[in-house]
Amino acid sequence: MAAASSARPGAQAKGITLTAERPGGDLLVSGDADQLDRALANVLSNAVKFTPAGGHVWVSAAAVPAVAPFRQPVAEVRIRDTGIGIPEAEQEHLFEQFFRASNAVRQAIQGTGIGLSIVRSIVANHHGTMEVRSREGQGTTVVIRLPLKETD
Repeated sequence: MAAASSARPGAQAKGITLTAERPGGDLLVSGDADQLDRALANVLSNAVKFTPAGGHVWVSAAAVPAVAPFRQPVAEVRIRDTGIGIPEAEQEHLFEQFFRASNAVRQAIQGTGIGLSIVRSIVANHHGTMEVRSREGQGTTVVIRLPLKETD
């Protein structure tokens, strides 16, 4: 996972453990590899940015059976952290441009608030889905699902 390799130096500098779990085989999806890498790198960067020293970030990728709305198996990428989390009342705004969670603003964590809206657009342009689950003070999990490329 190239995105995990790119995030590792920043995680190490903050004293964060970054664990990448790789699937048994290649996961091939149709699309723009650079854009997909950009999306994953953005989510991993957020996980590192919003996780305090001593925390943990995990990234995993695997093929999973079809889940709604998909009719075929999908590549599922999960990025989970032990970061500051997002207040529940604010989660509906996560994908709005320039939205920043109040706890991130209070803690003066730098950012523009456009990253997740860009990621969501990239995922949608690749016929995928994205969901975010978070609890303030406990961390966040981002799940990205993309249709696997059909092989002969």
